[in-house]
Amino acid sequence: TSKRYFHARKRTFVTDMGAKEAMDISTQSKTPFDRIIKNLQEREKELNCLYKVEEILNTTEDVEKAIRSLIQVIPSGYQYPEYCQASIRHVDQEYHSPRFWPTEWVLRASFDVEGKSEGEIAVYYREQMPLEYEGPFLKEERKLLDNIAERLGKYILHQRGKKLMDEWQPAKERITRDT
Repeated sequence: TSKRYFHARKRTFVTDMGAKEAMDISTQSKTPFDRIIKNLQEREKELNCLYKVEEILNTTEDVEKAIRSLIQVIPSGYQYPEYCQASIRHVDQEYHSPRFWPTEWVLRASFDVEGKSEGEIAVYYREQMPLEYEGPFLKEERKLLDNIAERLGKYILHQRGKKLMDEWQPAKERITRDT
């Protein structure tokens, strides 16, 4: 049997003869079954990322804390999470992944609150990756980011509504009591 140890992208593998060779596994010929498995693994990452996003937005009251948590979670949904970093701009605040630096390999999605643009989520790769649907990003990753941006906008609107209700409740009680 042939021994092969693959690591991400251009990395080393060991052949059955023990020789070390470097190759770009993204261009390696794969069987249709291998491609199906790879595609399913990517969809699983994207779905798990969405579950984490939903959990954060459903359990976190503070918008800033939620955004900081999203920054940590978003890269996990991308094809190369170890090379991925996220940035969220909300009004005049910027939030970034640890050791963040912008690069030319970026995917952006703006988010609206009450029909007005309030910010942007950007996902960057730290180094060049193989070309896909939109630069180094898959078509499904575009959908993922658009979905997260839309969900974040709705979350911010919901949090504002809750705050208004909390502020309005004492006034309503006073009016009811005084009548």
